[in-house]
Amino acid sequence: MLGYDEAVLAGVAALLAFGGDGTALVSVTPRDGVPPIPEPDGLAETYDRHGLRLVDARPATPVEVAASGSSWAKRLKAGAARPVTALRFERRPA
Repeated sequence: MLGYDEAVLAGVAALLAFGGDGTALVSVTPRDGVPPIPEPDGLAETYDRHGLRLVDARPATPVEVAASGSSWAKRLKAGAARPVTALRFERRPA
């Protein structure tokens, strides 16, 4: 979802109907040993290559993290002990 693996975004784009939208909650810290979340402008360029438009990239609220129902988020105490970013995107019309 962060653009480091082009196949991931290509797969997401293939799942969405034109005009469809999606949301992803992502969390990266230096301890994870992976590159940080790109700045929104860079991420938007990457999404654009796959026919996606980045609508929003912002800190997720605790309510959003809890509503995800993710056991991963619970284990990591995401949103409280660890930052979480909400990415909203849509598939551009053909």
